[in-house]
Amino acid sequence: MSVPAGVRELFGWRNGYPNIADRASPTSVKISTGMFKELEIERLSGESGQTLGSGFEKAVRDWINGELLRLAPDRGWLIGAEKITAFVQYGHLGSS
Repeated sequence: MSVPAGVRELFGWRNGYPNIADRASPTSVKISTGMFKELEIERLSGESGQTLGSGFEKAVRDWINGELLRLAPDRGWLIGAEKITAFVQYGHLGSS
């Protein structure tokens, strides 16, 4: 399975759980554990949630920009948002 390098570098184990899992949800832990095993993620993670969130935002933006350049190099489209909540798909994450 292919995962953008910027995202892959964020994945890691923290206190025995995948750092992307909701530890209060057995389903979340099971899904993310299976995903990490499939992707052979062995790195330990000491980053805070804020650091991971910011890194994820940047990795998604960089990946989208790479795909835009690959698919439509003549259009000049680039995403410059600094917050993932600027993307329609993630807008609900900005609501508290």
